[in-house]
Amino acid sequence: MNKQITIPRNNIPAGMYFYKLIEDNKEVLGIGKLVINDER
Repeated sequence: MNKQITIPRNNIPAGMYFYKLIEDNKEVLGIGKLVINDER
C-alpha cells in the first residue's frame, strides 16, 4: 500500500536532511535523506 506524505517547504532552509519514519513508536517504515536546494 503506497502512501504520500507532503511536507510544506515554508521556512526550511536549503540543505541535507535525514529522516526516519516510525509507526506507533515501534516499527521503522523507512529511513533516508532529503536534499533541498534553492535552484529553480
